[in-house]
Parts: sequence; C-alpha cells; structure tokens
Amino acid sequence: MRPSSAALLPVSTALACALLAALPSAAQDAAAPTEAPPAAASAAGTPAPDGNTPFTAPVTIPGETIIPITLEDAVQLALASNLGLRVETFNRDTAREAVIIARAAYEPVFSVSASTYEAETPNTTSTVDSTSSTRLSGSASVSQKVDTGATLTLQSNLGRSEQQGGAALTNLYFGSDLALTVRQPLLAGAGFKVNRAARDRARIGVERSDITYEGQALDIIRDTELAFYTLASAHYALDVQRSGLATAEQFLNENEARRSAGIATELDVMQARVSVANRQSLIISAEQRVRDATDQLLALFGRRDFSGILQPTGYVFAPPAALSVEASYGRAAETDATVRSNRGLLRQLELDALVANNGKLPRLDLVGNAGINGSDRYTLANTDPDLGGAVDDMLEGDAYNWQVQLNLTLPWGMREARARKRIADYNVEQQMVRLEQLEQSLMVNVRAAVRAVEADRQTVEINALSTELSKREFELEKAKFDSGLSTSRLVVEAQQRWDEAKVREIQSRVQLRQDMARLRRLEGGSLQLYGVTSLDRAQ
Repeated sequence: MRPSSAALLPVSTALACALLAALPSAAQDAAAPTEAPPAAASAAGTPAPDGNTPFTAPVTIPGETIIPITLEDAVQLALASNLGLRVETFNRDTAREAVIIARAAYEPVFSVSASTYEAETPNTTSTVDSTSSTRLSGSASVSQKVDTGATLTLQSNLGRSEQQGGAALTNLYFGSDLALTVRQPLLAGAGFKVNRAARDRARIGVERSDITYEGQALDIIRDTELAFYTLASAHYALDVQRSGLATAEQFLNENEARRSAGIATELDVMQARVSVANRQSLIISAEQRVRDATDQLLALFGRRDFSGILQPTGYVFAPPAALSVEASYGRAAETDATVRSNRGLLRQLELDALVANNGKLPRLDLVGNAGINGSDRYTLANTDPDLGGAVDDMLEGDAYNWQVQLNLTLPWGMREARARKRIADYNVEQQMVRLEQLEQSLMVNVRAAVRAVEADRQTVEINALSTELSKREFELEKAKFDSGLSTSRLVVEAQQRWDEAKVREIQSRVQLRQDMARLRRLEGGSLQLYGVTSLDRAQ
C-alpha cells in the first residue's frame, strides 16, 4: 500500500459524514431516552456470550440516550475524524512541500536589472566649462542548474552612454552583448548522485511520512477495537450486576417475610440488606465504567460532545484460526511502520554520507564563457545611432569573445569535511544497529502476542466450562429451594458465583479479542480487515 495524501477516508466520505452526524443528533432528536427494561425478578440471569452468535451489549443505563454502534462503524468514524490522525496529516503535507523545495534548486532563475548614471565634470583644458556623462544600462539573464552540478547562465546586456563637452561636442554610444557561461564542478559538487541526493532524500521523506501516517492509522484501529470491547465488557458486567441485584432484593423480601413468620432472625434480614447494598455499590461502579469507556471511544472519534451512551452491537467473539510465530513475524517485518520508516531513514543517511564523502574533495571548477557583442556609435557618417543598430551589429557575429578558466579552492587540511564524513558514517552505522534492534524487538513482541492469543484461547475454554458448571450448580440449588431442600441464601450465593463466572468469561473473551487486535496491529492487517484501500484525503 502506497498512501499518497494527507488524511484517511477508509470507505467513503458520505458514509463517514453520516456516521459522524448520527452521534451528536442522537441526543438531540430522540423523543425519549432508551432505558433499560426493569430487572427480572427471577434468577435466570444474563446469558454468557458464545463464540458464534452475534452479540449486542445489553442496554443497562436508565435515563441515558443509547446509541447503537458496530465495530466497523466505530473504526470508520475513528479513521475519518481522529484528532491524532489529523495532526499527522500536517507532517505529510510538510514532507511534500520539502520535495518542492528540493526541486526548486534545479529550476530556472530569471533576473532583470536596470541602472542609470549621470556625472558632471569641470574642464580645465577646454573652452567648454564642463563635461557631462550619462549612462543607461539594462541586463536580463536566466540560469539553470543541472544534475551534473553545472550552472548554465545566459545573459544579455544593453546600454546607452553619452558624453557632451570636452574635445568632442557629443559622444553617443549604444552597445549590446549576449553571453553564455558554464560553471562545471569537477571534484566537489560534481556528479549525478550527489546533485540528486537532496531530491532523493525529500522523496524518501514523503515515503516515511506516509508510512508513519499508515502506522498511526493502524494504532487508531487497534485502540478503537480495544475501547469497543472494553465498553462491551463494561455493559455486560453492569447487566450481570443488575440481574444479581434483582436476586438479592428477592432474597431480602423472602427473609423479611420469614422474619415476620418467626422462622428467620434480624441477622438474616441484615445480611440480605448488606447483600443488596453491595450489589447497588457494584452497579454504581459498573455504570461509571460504562460511561468512562464510552468517553474513551468518543474521544477516538475526535468528539468534544460526550453526551449519550454507546452500545456495541453486532459483533462475534469468534476464536482465531491457528497461529504461527514465523508467519506472523514475516507479515510484521514487511508491514511494521516503525521498521519501514527506519529503513527509509537509513537510505536518507546513506545519501548524507555520499554527499559528505564528496565534500572531502577540493573545489575545482571549470568555467567557460562565450559571447557576441555589437555597438552603434555616433560619427559624422552616422549621426543617428540607436539600440537597434547595436543589436544588428551583435547578431552579425563579427565581434565575439570567449574564455576558459579553472578555479581551485582547497581548505587547509580539509578537517571540517573529513569530520563531517566521519559523522555521516557514524550515523549510518548507528542506524543499522538501531534497525537491527527494532527488528529484534518486533520479533519479541510478535512472539509475546502470539503466545498471549494462544493463552487467551485456553482461558476462554476454561472460563466457559466454569460458567457452565456455575450455571448447573445454580439450577440445582434453585430446584432444591423450590422443593424446600435449600435456602434462599444458598440460591443467592450460587447466583453470585454464576454471575462472577459469566463476568470472568466475557472478560476472557474480550481479552482474547483485544490481544488479537494487538497481534493484527503488529502484522499490519487491520487496514485490509476493515476494507481500507486508500489513505487519500477527501477533497
């Protein structure tokens, strides 16, 4: 993938704008907020998610506007509007401007100048009191630097001078000339590679800025996935706590009834009330986690309006396919933005070393110029000279000149140039070691990420078994209670163990999905997963 502009639009401008518009309008246009349904009095509880059925986070914040959102929509919103990604846009624009600056050194330069001169000189040897002189002159030139390091300059001069007084009553003169000058370095500053180095370096800078931007986009996708699943987990945990509260309240009512009947003590009622209070406290904390997780996701969208509660919907906790460290590292080594950017930096430093090595040479320039000139002077036979006559005389080519010279500049000892070359070599060697270090670190991170996903997979299986066991224990205890063989306290405790098992299971499933997102970020596969085929800015 070769990004080429300065911002990210993954699918379409219209879709991104529609999604952005949906969030702020939801809180304003909704006739009434979507509220959670009353908690069921039964102890059936909230089912645990599996790895095959699309899952929607329960709506569990009464009085709040609920805004359903899919993971795909969340990723597209983040890519379209994330503030960090927009900041990185300016680095891409700056890199492209640097290319224009580097090319400008090899563009033609036009120059025009004009001058006038007048002088009055007293005469001591002539009957005329003074001699006056006037001169008008103008010149135009164009110069062009070429890839060999040579500078070509074509210059034309036009002039008019007149002297009155002295031995001659008038001395009117028109002159013109046209000359081409070539200055070609033979040692320092000579050669195609050296003179193209600045432009090549700027082009590599554009590549690096695009790679960095792509890496930032991958980070945004990963962070969005992590925040999305964290929010889903917070929603689910809150719903589980609300279900547990219903059971605790039922347990309290039963104990109050039993106390009235004389078969329970005040201590039993107090324990039931503490259980209800504990559940209410857990619900307050769980609601706070839902709101915090919503804010984190909205911040990734570049939002400053944090009204409403996002409800993750339509996602599946599907387990990943079999993983291979070697295959994952192979993909990561080819796509990792940090490694690729540092490879580009190495190429830039090698160009710097090339230029520094050339700078160790003496400055030896070959300068050649050739030109033609003409004039039109006032004489008794030519009493009306003009500039056209001077130009015509120049174009006849009878008057010409040429010159060739060599200029040598040699700093004593060349100490500065040699020190610059050593610094450039050190920079290249340092960058090579740094690149090796980055590749090593990438391998370590990939190996850790693969192991994390494999461990998460096993943890999910274990927690799923634990949830199933807790469910059956609860069902058994409930059946015993219905038959008069158990107490409501034991039923509540079984319900609480089942709730805790369900929360652990979804947390392990969320952890698996988050570790898969981290691994996919290392492999660079997130853009392809979400159909991002272009990193161009919408015009």
